[in-house]
Amino acid sequence: MKIKGIERVALKVKDIDQSITFFSKLFGTTFQRQNVQINDSVIKVAFSPLGIELLEEANLEKESLRSFHLRVENIQDVHPAVLEAGGEILAHFTVGEMEHMIAKIGDFRIVFVSYEGNDSLKALSSGN
Repeated sequence: MKIKGIERVALKVKDIDQSITFFSKLFGTTFQRQNVQINDSVIKVAFSPLGIELLEEANLEKESLRSFHLRVENIQDVHPAVLEAGGEILAHFTVGEMEHMIAKIGDFRIVFVSYEGNDSLKALSSGN
């Protein structure tokens, strides 16, 4: 499996608007908001050019790291590599033009993504 790099770090937050304000000020960055449709659910997310993703989760007790995302050259190489490492695949799906494979390896939730081009937000929101 060839890793292209760290795509982003995803944080679970209680209130996306408050978190955008907080992290914008703390890190001196901006965020682009996006509502992403996954099956029957709409998820509120915000992306920073620094590689920070905020995901609003209802009824969240504690804000925390949700996952980290690695961009891979070929998503089909992920499954055998995860199994060889003793992990498991939790989900495999596409949002827009971005293919995702979610794995659990030990205590870590790792999201592997693959898409064409260099604009992850565009890839994620294409076709929505």
